[in-house]
Amino acid sequence: MTLDTSTAPHIQTRNSTNKIMLDVLIALVPAIIASIVFSGYRSAIIIFVCVASAVLAEAFWQILSKKDVTISDFSAAITGLLLALLLPARLPLWMAVIGSVFAILVAKQFFGGLGNNFINPALAGYAFLLLSWGETVTIGMLAQPYQIAIISIAILAGGVYLLIRKVINWRTPAIFIAMVLVSAFVIMFVDFHWVAQPQETVRQLLSQTVTFEMLSQLLVGNLIICAFFMATDPVTTPLTNKGQVYFALGCGILTVIFNTWGVMPSGAIFAVLIMNTATPLLDKISMPKRYVCKEAKSK
Repeated sequence: MTLDTSTAPHIQTRNSTNKIMLDVLIALVPAIIASIVFSGYRSAIIIFVCVASAVLAEAFWQILSKKDVTISDFSAAITGLLLALLLPARLPLWMAVIGSVFAILVAKQFFGGLGNNFINPALAGYAFLLLSWGETVTIGMLAQPYQIAIISIAILAGGVYLLIRKVINWRTPAIFIAMVLVSAFVIMFVDFHWVAQPQETVRQLLSQTVTFEMLSQLLVGNLIICAFFMATDPVTTPLTNKGQVYFALGCGILTVIFNTWGVMPSGAIFAVLIMNTATPLLDKISMPKRYVCKEAKSK
């Protein structure tokens, strides 16, 4: 008898990879529209270049390695689309191509393709570009607070759609975002300058500082898209509910640390990438223990 082996997860559901990826694509439509509205045709070009580069890179590698071409499952297209939404519209197109190719080949195909990669490909591609050409990648980001807020709301709407469709569960994004807010409040409270002023003045200053800090943490560093679309990736995140809780807590704490003391405005991105590498350990410590009963030997 021949036994077929495959990577986790092993739970069988009615949702195929194609259906899940199609739902993710639909969920990203509001963010795509908002991005094009604020950044114009350049945003549409970046999206097209990233998606086309990702799909072609995957097809090329699979043909070269004599594997089945699986670009019809939309996973490569979603990787390119997520990367495009992280990048500024004015980024040189050749950088968008390099980031997409790196995401597909280095972060995904070199480890065996979909289901075998240990880090999120889109985040890996963005991190590679940021570490290589940081100034170019960060220049051109949306600067108006209302634009960032509207795009965040659009991404949030897509996340709610995925929750309704049961593509993701509420646990990871809710705990991730809540932990960011709690950690930011603790750091801000400890670091607050308690000057010798009337109590009412101190209370007012503290209230204003808390409001600003909470909004900053929510809107800076791609927190919302990371919480709903990256930290919920079933391939690179823990399988168990307990492991997902640990994962989200770690993402939240690291995000605030990077946003507060880091030199790059992408705390959530590096937080998720680091926690991706911790996923095997989280799975190991959160998996339920198996108890085997042995019959007592007769004397």
